Amino acid sequence: MEKAILFVDDEANVLTAVERVFLDEPYEILTAAGAKEGVKLLHEHQVSVIVSDMRMPEINGVEFLRRAARINPDSTRIVLSGFAELDDIKDAVNEGGIWRFITKPWNDYELRVTVRNAVDLYERTVERKRLLGELKDKNVELTKLNTDLERIVEERTCLVKIQNELMHMMLDGESVERVITVACERIRELTGSQGVWVYCPLLSKTIGSGNIPSNPEQLQCHNAARGGTRAVSRGGGVHVPLVRLDAVLGTVHIVPAPDRMPGFLEKTFAPILGMAISQHKILCDAPELMDGLDSILSSL
Repeated sequence: MEKAILFVDDEANVLTAVERVFLDEPYEILTAAGAKEGVKLLHEHQVSVIVSDMRMPEINGVEFLRRAARINPDSTRIVLSGFAELDDIKDAVNEGGIWRFITKPWNDYELRVTVRNAVDLYERTVERKRLLGELKDKNVELTKLNTDLERIVEERTCLVKIQNELMHMMLDGESVERVITVACERIRELTGSQGVWVYCPLLSKTIGSGNIPSNPEQLQCHNAARGGTRAVSRGGGVHVPLVRLDAVLGTVHIVPAPDRMPGFLEKTFAPILGMAISQHKILCDAPELMDGLDSILSSL
């Protein structure tokens, strides 16, 4: 894409002359007969270099370039002036962010070289800005990754502690109701949810913490979750089946659903609660098994 060069001068012969000088150069030459027209072109084009005459009827070149800098701050700005104006330009160079000044009458070769160098400066400025933008984005991304990593480490550390707590409760012979109650309390603490409960037909009861819905709603959530092995969303909550040896022993429910899908439910709580319910089932079935075994032995 050709770089656009804007020349602003109230003398038509000057604009015609610069068009001739750059006739064979790979630039798009824009000309304006005054500051007002120059501002209009700046709004319509992405200009790489702006060359403005110092003495113009509306405003002087320095003031025009100062306004141009607000419209296109990346452009390289040059003043075109007579020898008599050099002292005024030197005092105003910093005010308009002016890179160079060229005296009239100019040398065609020197004018082309100056503009070419100005285009190179513009390209370096734009590239530097782009790279700084990328660096800023990478820093934001890196900060986010570090924050996420800290959160994940903190969350996993917390999960390990809870996992150990529940396992020790089971080893110490705590009841399955107590294990489930503590698990629901811990899930509420982690997710900030209003209600967490476990629906378990085997126990003939619902065990939970916080706001627990009515029995029909519990059954609907349970039926939605028990048909698979992964968490499902329903009624603004998340529902996870408690699977043990390919059997769904119950379902755990969180309402409302947390902002992030709590993968720890499936990885940490579901296996432990499934194990606790399964262990409870074995203990409940043990007397029947023993009676059956006694009857078998007595018949021998």
